[in-house]
Amino acid sequence: MRDTNASMTDSATRRAWWPDLYTVCVELRAIGRHDIADELDRSVAGSATSGELLGNIGLVLRTQDVQRSRLTQDGRRAWDAIMHDVNQDAPLRRAAYRWRRLFWP
Repeated sequence: MRDTNASMTDSATRRAWWPDLYTVCVELRAIGRHDIADELDRSVAGSATSGELLGNIGLVLRTQDVQRSRLTQDGRRAWDAIMHDVNQDAPLRRAAYRWRRLFWP
């Protein structure tokens, strides 16, 4: 049986740690994309450095970019904020992401 106190603490920790990532995960689960939210969770858990974390999160969001349009306005804003953080880490990825956003808003 799952410990509900542990999951609530975990949820509160995630919300405080990176609110935008928490928002995106909640919204992905709300639209039935638990697989992507779980992949984001695994990306966080499996990262040893901040660069690795940003790279893993960025990879998941870039490969699932189509799902961004299904989120609410707050969810899309949170997605964009995360991508801003990811792209700050790698300037070439930032240029590619901006170019892609011109064609697939």
